[in-house]
Amino acid sequence: MLICIVGIASCDTGLGDESTATALSNGEIAGAYVEDTQPNNYMILNANGTLSAYEGRTAGTGTYTREGATITLVTDPKRGSTTTGKLDKNALILTGDSRWTKKAEVSDGEITGTYVNDKNQSITLNVDGTFSGQAEGTAFDGTYTPP
Repeated sequence: MLICIVGIASCDTGLGDESTATALSNGEIAGAYVEDTQPNNYMILNANGTLSAYEGRTAGTGTYTREGATITLVTDPKRGSTTTGKLDKNALILTGDSRWTKKAEVSDGEITGTYVNDKNQSITLNVDGTFSGQAEGTAFDGTYTPP
């Protein structure tokens, strides 16, 4: 769970050296990872060693480092909040066997469409990189950068 990522001082996965991960570059592990048991929770690892993490309505940022198959996520350097885990093929295995699976890359056409949340707020993503939507009775529009 992401709370562990944001709030724990240190963690151990208990996996030892059993990970089947190969030595990958940050560019190869960069991408969006979704928590298997809570698919609304996700984190984005960037090739430059930074990360963004989202759990419900809570968002956080930080950095990560790796040594072989071991990854260390740092979300609050002032408080020393770190989490360690193992890279295992297309997944991160974090504290307490929390598994985060890497999402496959998508093309522009795969993300277009209208999205509506449980509060009946909506956003429409268009293939040309524009969007429009409505939230709490207010209409909005703009542009976005497709993946």
